[in-house]
Amino acid sequence: HGVSLKGMLRAASQILKSGEIQSGGSTLTQQLARDFFLSRKQVFSRKFNEILLSIQIEQEVTKEEILELFNNKMFFGNRAYGLQAAAQIYYGKDVQELTIAQNAMIVGMLKAPSAYNPIANPKRAMTRRNWIIGRMYELKFIEKAAYDIAIREPNTATIHGSGQETQAPYISEMARKEAIDRFGEAAYTDGYKVYTTVDSSMQAAAQAAVINGLMNYDERHGYRGPERRLAPSTSPELEDWQDQLQVM
Repeated sequence: HGVSLKGMLRAASQILKSGEIQSGGSTLTQQLARDFFLSRKQVFSRKFNEILLSIQIEQEVTKEEILELFNNKMFFGNRAYGLQAAAQIYYGKDVQELTIAQNAMIVGMLKAPSAYNPIANPKRAMTRRNWIIGRMYELKFIEKAAYDIAIREPNTATIHGSGQETQAPYISEMARKEAIDRFGEAAYTDGYKVYTTVDSSMQAAAQAAVINGLMNYDERHGYRGPERRLAPSTSPELEDWQDQLQVM
């Protein structure tokens, strides 16, 4: 019915043991309800509303429609929201053109888009991709021949599309707001190009001057110790450290 009692009980037991919310016990429908209507704030009132919304969503739409909404809403890193956007950004293809390995790589990012990103963390991303391919084979979604091909495929993900020419976030936001005021939501989809008077070389010089000035100021006041100390890593790939660094 859109809510997993087993998952909720597991999350509740973790809270009783640690005193903190560690995992949400959320179904796909609950994640959809959270991302469409709520926030990611880990409080019990949000979880309660999430459950009620999930039950209503299950009553209003089919499982196939829920999956479609989920696939078009979820975040896959690098400003990619939805499977089609992720396919274009990481592989320069439509989603129907992806190989099994590429599909598995994209889906693997859902758990943690930064930790399992094939560009930022290729080793971890490949480990998770291969696990997903293995599960597809175990559950008989693919044959042995397809599994062998997919598991041997290298990581081919690269960023496709226009890059950022210069760092000018405040001017960029002013230009975006002006475009929205003039053209509404069509500013995002109708292919408009916006030109500003910002000189990219001067902007880059100003950016470098501010960064260098802040670094020099900080060094003049001496080293004040680390932000935090982590316990020795118990993972050969330092995964426990990387997970902690992601939330710091």
